[in-house]
Amino acid sequence: MKENKYEILSVIADALPCYIAEDFAEAADLGIKLARDVGALLLSPASASYDMFASYEARGRCFKKLVRKGITDEENLSRQQRDD
Repeated sequence: MKENKYEILSVIADALPCYIAEDFAEAADLGIKLARDVGALLLSPASASYDMFASYEARGRCFKKLVRKGITDEENLSRQQRDD
């Protein structure tokens, strides 16, 4: 996706809200923030990520790990802000 993100963006930007993330972790963080009110986050890659992961299974495992960590971090922050 690194190589063709702007090409993909130019095709879909008029039809959908679009965001650019510099890496997978940033994309997961952004997704968590945007999906907060919805309660679901879907990984739907627009292109292959051979340069980032050994397989689609590895990509999925990484995504789950990042989302779980991000949700836990957000919950801890919310709890901490309530307690302050």
